[in-house]
Amino acid sequence: MYVASQMVKGNKRLSHTFEILILVLIVVLCFIIRLFSVIRNESIIHEYDPYFNYKLSNLLKENGLYSFWNYFDDMSWFPLGRATGQTLFPGLMITTYLIHKICHSMGLFIDIKNICIYIGPVFSVFTCILTYYLTKEVYNKKGRNSGGAALIAALFVSISPAHISRTVAGSYDNESISIFLLILCVYNWIKCLKEGTLFSVVLCSLSTYFMGLSWGAYIFIINSISLFMLAIIILKKYNIKYCIIYNVYYILTTILCLNIPCINKSIFTSIEHLAMHGIYLISNLLLFCNFITNIFNLDEEKIKNIFIKICFIIFFLIFKFLIFADKLSWSHRSRTLLDPTYASKHNPIVASISEHQPTTWGSYYFDIHLVLFFLPIGLYECFKKNANIELFFLGIFTTLCMYFSSLMVRLLLIFSPFVSILSSIGLSSILSTLIEFADKPREVKLADFDENNKKPEDKCSTNNNSVKQNINNAKLETKQEHWNENENENKDVVENNCNNVIKNKIKEKKTPNEISENKSKLIIISILSIIVLLFFLGVLIILHSTWCASIAYSESNITFYSRNNEGGRYINDDIRQMYKWIKENTESDSKIIAWWDYGYQLNAMSNRITYIDNNTWNNDQIANIGLILSSNEKNGYEELKKFDPDYLLISYGGYSKNSSDDLNKFLWIIKIANKKYNFISPLLYYYHENAHPLGSNATSFMANSILYKLSYYNITNEKVKGFDYARKIEVPKIQNLKYFEEVFTSDIWGFRLYKIKQFV
Repeated sequence: MYVASQMVKGNKRLSHTFEILILVLIVVLCFIIRLFSVIRNESIIHEYDPYFNYKLSNLLKENGLYSFWNYFDDMSWFPLGRATGQTLFPGLMITTYLIHKICHSMGLFIDIKNICIYIGPVFSVFTCILTYYLTKEVYNKKGRNSGGAALIAALFVSISPAHISRTVAGSYDNESISIFLLILCVYNWIKCLKEGTLFSVVLCSLSTYFMGLSWGAYIFIINSISLFMLAIIILKKYNIKYCIIYNVYYILTTILCLNIPCINKSIFTSIEHLAMHGIYLISNLLLFCNFITNIFNLDEEKIKNIFIKICFIIFFLIFKFLIFADKLSWSHRSRTLLDPTYASKHNPIVASISEHQPTTWGSYYFDIHLVLFFLPIGLYECFKKNANIELFFLGIFTTLCMYFSSLMVRLLLIFSPFVSILSSIGLSSILSTLIEFADKPREVKLADFDENNKKPEDKCSTNNNSVKQNINNAKLETKQEHWNENENENKDVVENNCNNVIKNKIKEKKTPNEISENKSKLIIISILSIIVLLFFLGVLIILHSTWCASIAYSESNITFYSRNNEGGRYINDDIRQMYKWIKENTESDSKIIAWWDYGYQLNAMSNRITYIDNNTWNNDQIANIGLILSSNEKNGYEELKKFDPDYLLISYGGYSKNSSDDLNKFLWIIKIANKKYNFISPLLYYYHENAHPLGSNATSFMANSILYKLSYYNITNEKVKGFDYARKIEVPKIQNLKYFEEVFTSDIWGFRLYKIKQFV
């Protein structure tokens, strides 16, 4: 091991080639591990939001950027519509459009749908490579094995389950490219701290701008940089260069973000951006303080302390006035991050989304796995006394990620690349320490053996003679003692006792070289055991990540595997069957009511008018649909007349064993309706929030509600046999509907479409 490491160290070109070769293998693994969904099923787009993104990407390709930017969607949120081009993050669509243009200019005529499907795995490769260079940048110091740490970081990121969940083939969402952009922002900011050039600051601002175009988490990066500046000011680690860098970054980023329609003036009116402005003022006051002290030759330390105290008092007063006077606005998601109970109390729409729930330890273990165990060592490397400023920033950023990921499970995605980087630094630190310790010379320098400046051969012979003489003397002394005490004792016993004493004295007279050799063997065995243990943990991480990629995160909610009552496996394709039937058998101007989860898919795959969708921008309209679903037939029909719909779509999982159907969401539907209509109380439908009073135990409000009746209508036929397999209950007969007519039910009863009768 020592010889091999010295050979690699001695040949930099060989070392670099070896690193690049390993990085290529990691990149290949990163790409292919995300293709399980395509290999096992087919090339399709997953989930709900990606279908909306695909629809707009297709629109951008067909009509160009100007039409896309000013697009108004009159087929969603009927009758209000939505100014789509001004209310979304267009970065993903623009990136897809540019890739499509580049491919066609090179003669590669790739359909835009395939680009949408594979953009996640492609950008995960870019993320993996950038993670490698970021780790080398922050951990590059004399005596450190930055290449090894960088390769481990690239491996951890490439197989991180949290990262895989958003970058598998078919996952066409904002996060598919935004994690790469997030790491790019961090990388460019670290380059700013290191180089301090105008070019590096411009690159950092541009990457933040593109992050703002693509995902709402741009707020996280600008606030993290602001908090880092605040930390180095408080700890007095700042200098003039850092203040100037931040000022240029602030000005450029603010100007660029003003040109993003979905951000625009909110950069000045929302509390999420307040820290950015405050730190800008403080940094300029510090620059002014430095100017004053240089002009008038004042005590710099004293003046700075006074200025810092004044700045913080002013900033605190402004912050307090703006927040408590309601001059600035919070977004619901930001409030949820500061107060995890806020959404459940004040905004059930946000609370109903599983991604917005607080993170459990099980989620950490599942999505981060054993990589998390090495994080404390990486944080120690960042915050120890002699750590460089780049590592210090990375430590602050990762700590913020760790805190916010505990409040919202979707933020594990942001945490995963940085826990991978710091864990790789921690693991590399352990391995480097062990290998350096094992590579130390085994010879022990002893002053007693160097006094006469003898040759090694003379020393060895002298040592051997002295040992032999000591053994003979010990033998004679021991024999004499025993013969004097008892001359009649058995001679064999005396000899045995003599031999035992001689062995003990031989042990006492062992040479330091022999002791050193034994200790070296013990140390090497211990080090090898630790390395084998770490290798075993690495294998467990890879196996777990592969399982997550192939099973947990490659199952599409469009087509997925289910099992029938006999245990047979079949593909559940109800969703596409229903949307295809709607597209082919209903009028092109048909208006369909469905819960907001299915709005994007219904609009994109069936090309029909919808009332609510996954954008959830109008809480009142969502509450109106909740009121309709929770009302009885007569009252619900009166409410339906106000919207003039043609059909009502219900998701039912009682036969296909789908636990995410509308009945399981009914509690949230009622809570959302209750925010506008106080007479819709969950206690009228549920005995307790965690109970399911369905079937024979259903309350009168539950049994008469439209959602309940349309889900269980004609459920007692020969195929379904009146049993709800998802909730494991028997269902009473519901045969007569006055205001609704069943027009289509999918093969496995996953979706049911009802026509709303006119003039009843």
